[in-house]
Amino acid sequence: MGEQKGFWNNATVAGIASAIALSVIGAFAAYFGITAEKAVDTLARMWRFWIAEVALPRWVFWSWAAISTLLFVFVVLRIYVVSTEQPEEPSAKRTPPKPETSSHRTYTTDVLFEWRWRWKSTTTGEVYSISMYCPKCDQQMVASDIRRQGYDRYTGICNHCSYYAAVDGESPLNMHDKVKRAAERKIRTGEWRQVRKSRA
Repeated sequence: MGEQKGFWNNATVAGIASAIALSVIGAFAAYFGITAEKAVDTLARMWRFWIAEVALPRWVFWSWAAISTLLFVFVVLRIYVVSTEQPEEPSAKRTPPKPETSSHRTYTTDVLFEWRWRWKSTTTGEVYSISMYCPKCDQQMVASDIRRQGYDRYTGICNHCSYYAAVDGESPLNMHDKVKRAAERKIRTGEWRQVRKSRA
C-alpha cells in the first residue's frame, strides 16, 4: 500500500496523468466543437435561465425535482433492504406457545338429550357442523339409525352396540337446532368449562 501511494505521489507520474487527462478533454471538445467561448456562453445562458423572473422561480422547480428524486431513490432502497432482510432465526431456547385452553372453541362435544354431539364453533360462540354419536360406544349416527315411532316420536338405535334412546320426541333436523341452542347457551354462560373439567 505504501509503495502504491509513493507511486502516485511521484511528480513525473502525476504530470503524465494530467497531460493524458487534458489531451482526452481536448480531443472530446474538438470532436464536439466545444470552444471556450461556447462554454462561457452556455454557462451564461444557464445562469440567466436560473435567475429569470417567472411566476414560479425555476430554482423552486428544480429543488422540488431534486427532492422528489432523492425521496424516490430512498423509497426504492428501503424496499430493497426490507425485501432482502433475512428473517430472524428462532432461538433454540424458545419454547413453542402452548395451545389455548381457556377458549370456548375447545368445547366441541357434550352429551345432550341422551346422545353425544360434536360440533365446531366460531370466535363469537356460534355452533355449526353438528354431528351425532352414540354416548356408549362413540359410533357416529346416520339418518338410517333414526327410526320413527308413531306420529311425532323418533328413536335412535346404535347399529354397533344397540344403545337406543328417544330423540326427544322430535325429528333429527329439529334436534340439531336444539343442540345448537343448548351448546351456544353453555358457551354464553360459561358452563362449558364445567363440562371440560368433568371429562378431564
